[in-house]
Amino acid sequence: MFEKARTLSFFPSFVWVYDLKRADYEPLNDGIARRIDTMVAAAPGLTVGHSW
Repeated sequence: MFEKARTLSFFPSFVWVYDLKRADYEPLNDGIARRIDTMVAAAPGLTVGHSW
């Protein structure tokens, strides 16, 4: 039925978390928020509480 079948191991896995300094994360957050606003504004009929 299938040409190829395989499994991928996702766990156990490690996740590294790095907290950024405010001066580093605020510009990133602002840019991300602006981009999301632009995408939402371009989506016809998208209202609060709904998704694409």
